Amino acid sequence: MEELGCYYLHIFYPSHLYINQKSPFAFEFEGANYSVIIIKNLKSLMTNDFNNKILAHTDNEGLRHHELTKKEIGIGKGSLVITLDDGNIAYALDNEKNLYTEFYTKDYTEVVLFFESNKNPDNISIARKALDYFIDCYRMVSGDVLTLPLSKTTYVSTVTKEYFYPYSEDELKMSKEKRNKITREFKLGVKQVTLPFWGTQGKRLQSDETKISTELTKFFNKKTKSSSLQEFLLKAREELHVHKNYKYAFIETWTSLEVAIVSYLRTAKLAKGISKSKLDDFESEVGISYLLNIELPLIHQTNDESFKLMVGKVDAIRKLRNKVIHQNRDINSVEAENAYQTTLEFLDYMGILKVRSSA
Repeated sequence: MEELGCYYLHIFYPSHLYINQKSPFAFEFEGANYSVIIIKNLKSLMTNDFNNKILAHTDNEGLRHHELTKKEIGIGKGSLVITLDDGNIAYALDNEKNLYTEFYTKDYTEVVLFFESNKNPDNISIARKALDYFIDCYRMVSGDVLTLPLSKTTYVSTVTKEYFYPYSEDELKMSKEKRNKITREFKLGVKQVTLPFWGTQGKRLQSDETKISTELTKFFNKKTKSSSLQEFLLKAREELHVHKNYKYAFIETWTSLEVAIVSYLRTAKLAKGISKSKLDDFESEVGISYLLNIELPLIHQTNDESFKLMVGKVDAIRKLRNKVIHQNRDINSVEAENAYQTTLEFLDYMGILKVRSSA
């Protein structure tokens, strides 16, 4: 028989939630009932210290110990200090050495979410989805765009604690509403830790530093200017690898494709003597599907099987893009990555742009 009880998730949410209600917020999400309690708002002192690091050593018994090289941290004379209008100090810069130390505050809100459940290892993911829904609803009602979903707060760490409380025999005899109102004392255990800058810290998408240095020198010597196509591709790459916003990455990828196709065809038409003013008059009236499937094969030097296959892969991205825009379809990581790689392949095949492949 499965053990029934109450699952608790605790988190210091990285924002100031403007809620003064102390009683639980009860809501339904995906067919289940949840409650959220706002414990309190608080501030944390964050430190950015170039003069310090964490050292580790093992003692004679094989236990690992950790300590700071600089145990005493302070703010020296003549430091830059910024005070907010409410009198709270928001920032301090100890600039005594070339490698400075920063101190700044970050708003947090202590939140507890709980729901009735069997003891289940998936409870943590279920609770996180319910918490995301609660935050989405709070943002919608309050208009508080300063409070971001956890997926967008990768610049700070989040420590998630949990506890599963098994119901006693007496509690099992109570109604669900009554036993959920019982005050309980217990010690939370750390379940998940999301490190700050997890998507970028320690991660390398490029490794050939010599080649990059050479190419950057050439870029400056030739006084090269970046194109809108390159900017769209870079933004798509950033959303794909750093922010994990696959839908936005896909849209930026498609935009780069559309820019490339329209520009390629426009250049070809101008080369054949077609009036620029006529192109300006009619270009907006011709859809991208027609440009891709009719005009591009007419203008391209070959219309062999490899070209048709390439056009078909791009057209599949176009069709998926229509579903995203008109049906609000979501995009997963595989679809976003495939669209990005197909775009790089297409641009290289057409000779439009030599781009670095995604790592």
